[in-house]
Amino acid sequence: MKWQDILVGCSSLIFVSALVVQVCSRDKPPLATSVQFALACFGLSVAYTSLQLWFGLATTVAQFVLWATIAVQRISRQEPPR
Repeated sequence: MKWQDILVGCSSLIFVSALVVQVCSRDKPPLATSVQFALACFGLSVAYTSLQLWFGLATTVAQFVLWATIAVQRISRQEPPR
């Protein structure tokens, strides 16, 4: 395993732990924020795959899933327009 993979993966684990708290929280960030971060994580996942940084890939995919979950939670909690 490359040292870069370990560094990226461990850094991503910190973000994952913060996102788990956000998923469980009642308050959610704006929808645009969640969608943009999910898309950025998807892009990073493609890059990590091409570099064969598998630990970084796994933790970034976890971030993608958590950001997407937050986006879905935000959509489901929005009140319909009156």
